[in-house]
Amino acid sequence: HHLAHLVVHGALHLRGHDHDQPGDARRMEMTETRLLHRLGVPNPWRPR
Repeated sequence: HHLAHLVVHGALHLRGHDHDQPGDARRMEMTETRLLHRLGVPNPWRPR
């Protein structure tokens, strides 16, 4: 699942998302989580 996370993360950067500021980081994390869920990938931010 790590590769899927990297691809989604990189795609979000290409679309202008960033995580330099705390609010931006939260928005990007939520977007990553939502997109990964649609792909059937578990939340990478949730402890296992």
